[in-house]
Amino acid sequence: MPDIREVFQNLMAQFLNQMNEFVVKLGPGILFAIGIIFVGWIIAIIIKTIISKLIRAFGFDILCEKIGFKAFLLKGEITKKPSQMVGLLFYWIVFLTALVIASEAIDMKITAEFMTRTILYIPKLIVATIFIGLAIFIGRFIYNVVEKTMHLANMPFYRLLGSGARYIIIGFAVMLAIQYLGFTSSAVTEFFVVIFIVIPLLFFLAFVVGGKDLIASVLCRKYVIKEYRQGDIVSFDSITGEVEKIDLVSTTLKSGDKEILVPNVELARKIVKRQRRR
Repeated sequence: MPDIREVFQNLMAQFLNQMNEFVVKLGPGILFAIGIIFVGWIIAIIIKTIISKLIRAFGFDILCEKIGFKAFLLKGEITKKPSQMVGLLFYWIVFLTALVIASEAIDMKITAEFMTRTILYIPKLIVATIFIGLAIFIGRFIYNVVEKTMHLANMPFYRLLGSGARYIIIGFAVMLAIQYLGFTSSAVTEFFVVIFIVIPLLFFLAFVVGGKDLIASVLCRKYVIKEYRQGDIVSFDSITGEVEKIDLVSTTLKSGDKEILVPNVELARKIVKRQRRR
C-alpha cells in the first residue's frame, strides 16, 4: 500500500509539471496579451481625450443643447457632456479592439468572437442614437409650430397638442431605433405601431370628422373678434341680438331676456347685418 507522503509527492510533481507546461506554452502569450491590453488602454485614453476636445472645439456641445439632446440626457440623469460621451464611445471601441487582439493571442476564440460582435454592433448603436437625436430636433420643431398655430387660434390646450405631436414623433423614432438594433419581435413592433401611430391617428380623424364644425368655430373666433365687439346689434336669418361675449367656440347674443349661443362659424358664414353701439 503506497505511503501518503509518496502520493502527495506524486500529486505535487504532476501539478508542477502541468504548471511548467502551462507557463512554457501560454506564458509568453499571456504576457503579450497583458502588454496589448495595457497599450490599448493608453491609446484609448489618448483618443478619448483628443476626440472629446476636438468635437467640443467645433461646437458639438452647443449644437446638442440647441436641438434639445442635452436636456434629453439630463432627464435620464446623464450629466456627462455630449462631447465626453462621444469620446467615451471611441475609448471603448479602441479598448475592446485591444481585448479582441489579446484574446486571440492566448487562443480564447469564444471571447474574441464575442468582443468582435460587440465592436461591430457599436456602429448600429451610433446610427440609432443619431436617429433619435434627429427625431428630438424634429419633434421640438413640430412642437413649436403646433403650439404657435394653436395659440394663434386661441385654443386653451395648445401646449398639450404640441407636446402630443412632439412625443409621438420621438416615440416612433425610438420604436424604429429599437427595431433597427434587433431588440424587438414583430409582436412588440406591432404594439408600438398601434400605440404611437394608429391610436393617435384614429383620435385625430375622429376629432376632425366629428368635430369639424367645432374646429371651424375655433378658427373663426379670431375673425369674429375682429369684426364684432361687445354691444353690437347683429341680425341674420330670423335672429337679432346684442353681442354679449365671444368665447372660444360660440358667441353669446342677448335678445330680450333670452341668451342665444351662436357658433362662431355661423357668424363667419352668414350675411350678418351689424349695428355698432354708440
